[in-house]
Order: sequence, then structure tokens, then C-alpha cells
Amino acid sequence: MVHLKLDEKIFIVIPNAPNDGEKRSWYPLPYKNKEGVLEEDCAGLLDSLNPIRELFHSLIFGSLELKNDKVFLIGGFSQGAALALTAMCDPDTVVDGCISLSGYMPCPHILLEHAEPDGEKLLIGHGEKDSVIDISAHRKALEFLRTLNLDVEEVVGSFGHTVPNEIIDKIIDWILKNYLKKPVGP
Repeated sequence: MVHLKLDEKIFIVIPNAPNDGEKRSWYPLPYKNKEGVLEEDCAGLLDSLNPIRELFHSLIFGSLELKNDKVFLIGGFSQGAALALTAMCDPDTVVDGCISLSGYMPCPHILLEHAEPDGEKLLIGHGEKDSVIDISAHRKALEFLRTLNLDVEEVVGSFGHTVPNEIIDKIIDWILKNYLKKPVGP
């Protein structure tokens, strides 16, 4: 819907996680160990970036011959949002910006060591009624991301673990304001 409303001027990659036979997942989800400490598979997270890097590299520099005026954004929802945020912080993944919805910031201590953001734009949104990924994870991610050299815009609403129409409208407004600067369509 976003792509159509923006008259195909923006190229948004929203990668779909691989299917392991039972579920779709980029990397093992974080869990609390016996001591109640959060355990994350940071190596698995970073390995998950390889196909994303390759895709963006082929889109931008490869033979797909996309127009030079295209803007390349990465976006995601839930674990996909976590992966999108990771890709944005990765110095080897070339993106113009990121849309993160109902996500969290995985392995920030690892990413901080390697992050080389250069003023990329970020739209980060979350529902106050999200029972899958609590709003506190969003706030923690936002706190970390604001320490980087990013242009961050936040949207929070009274919804759960979903992407309601109000968020789609915010995405379109954000893209228009930051990347197109002119009306789209006839």
C-alpha cells in the first residue's frame, strides 16, 4: 500500500525471514536464562545480515538497473524491525533510512562497537498496547538509537502488535517529508 501511494518513487525492502520448517525467524529470539538475564544470539543476528547486505548491494550496484533517483529504505515489523535496525547500524549495509515497527534493538553493545550511521533517517513506531514486545523495549531501543548520529522520528499509538492504518499514513507522511518533498501522483 505504501509503495502504491508513493507512486513507486521509493524502494522499500521489507525482508521476509527464512522458514525453518516450523516458523519464520531471522535468528533465535532472545530469552531469559535461569538467572533471569537476557540472552541474545548476537552472532546469529549478525549472520542474518549477510543476505540483506547482498540484496542491497545487488540493488544499488548490480545489474538490476534501478533508477539512480531511487531511495533505498529497509523496514520491518517485530523481529524484522530488529533486523532492520541492525542493518541500518551495520557499516556494510548501504541504506538511506529505516522504518522499524513494533520492534526492539538487539545486541546494542555489539552494534555500538561497529555502528557507523551517518545521519540516516529513522521512523520508529510502537503500540502502547503491544503485548508481544512491550513498549519498554521500544523505549530502550529509542534511548540507544538517539546516541547515534541518526535523524529519529518516533510514533507511538494506542494499538497492539499490529500496523494500523494510522501508522501506514505516518509512514507515507514521513517518506514524503524526508525523501520526496513534492506531491506524489497526478
